[in-house]
Parts: sequence; C-alpha cells; structure tokens
Amino acid sequence: VESFMNAGIVTALFSGNTLLGQDNGFSKGFSMQVVEETEPENAVFLVNEALQFLDGLPENQKAYLHIQAFDPHQPWYPAEQDLGTWSDPTLLPFSLSTDHLAEQEALDDALNRMEQSEKDQMKEQIRNVYDEELLGLDRALQTLIQGLSNRGILEKTLVVFTADHGETLFDTDDHYGHGSTVREELVRLPLIFYNPSFTNQQIE
Repeated sequence: VESFMNAGIVTALFSGNTLLGQDNGFSKGFSMQVVEETEPENAVFLVNEALQFLDGLPENQKAYLHIQAFDPHQPWYPAEQDLGTWSDPTLLPFSLSTDHLAEQEALDDALNRMEQSEKDQMKEQIRNVYDEELLGLDRALQTLIQGLSNRGILEKTLVVFTADHGETLFDTDDHYGHGSTVREELVRLPLIFYNPSFTNQQIE
C-alpha cells in the first residue's frame, strides 16, 4: 500500500474488522480509512462508502481501495432481507445479535444436550444461516460492480476478490468455526481477478 501511495495512487481502507484498523499497523499506507463493525449489512455499507469515496476523486485519479467485509463470519447474523431464506431462526439456540463467544457457548451447550436427529437439524440451520450471510456479500459485490460500471470506470478497474480463511460447518463430526485446524474447507480460498478487458482467460 505504501508503494501505491508513493507512486501517487490514492489509497483508502474500508474495513468491517477492527483487526484492520489504525491501532495495530494494518492501516499503514492508507491515506484514509473507514472502520465500521455494525452488523448486519456490513459489506453493503462498506461498498457504498467506497463508491462515494471514488465520487470525490479528481477525474483520472488512480486509486487503490481495500474493502474488508466481515461477513460471512461468526457471529452469524444475516441481513433482515436474507434471514429466513433457508433457515428457521426460531430453531437457533442463540440470538442473532449476540457476540461470537456467547453464540458459540450457546450452540455448544445445545448440541451437547441433543439427540443425533436434533443435532443434524441444528447443523443444517447453522449452514443455512451462513448461506444467508453469503447472500448479503453477493449483494455487496453486485453493488460494487454495478457502481463501477455506472461510473464508467469498470473497464479500467481490476477487482480482486479473496478471503482470509474459510469456515468449517460440521463438515467432519461436530467441528465448526475456524482458527484451530487446517482443514480443506478452511484453507482452500477463492482468488478471483476480474476486469472486462480480460477475455477468454482463466486459471483452473
């Protein structure tokens, strides 16, 4: 990021995670930053902030924008318009607005008291809530791409989409979450480069 700044490229950080903020050095090199943790709709908010930032730049000003959405991530908290698409929130043993540790404790306690059939149903509900968070991220990406297109700059913008880790959702036994294993679903991450000028080029 500092190399971009030194080259005259405007840099900006839009983060939904305080780990990427001014207190720990991850914001080094960014000329401005927005850190917003509000759940849900975090990703959509950050994308709209980034697009407004672009609107304030001089014409033909080169820019590097880093948008670090928090969802999908525990605590699982889909946007209201997505919640219930596949899940039944009344079956969950925790409030969707609770924090990560309280959510995990409530889920562990519930699973320990359940018969196998009930466990299977609960696991499916957790997967569904996670998928509903993905819908929110999809909507944010749609907003970003459409916003760049509406501004006439998509064809000269490189969009890179990736993630810092995956999530285990009872793929093996009762294990879920991240940070304690290196299972395939945790370390096999998306890395997508998009630009309309890239035609018939892809890496499998």
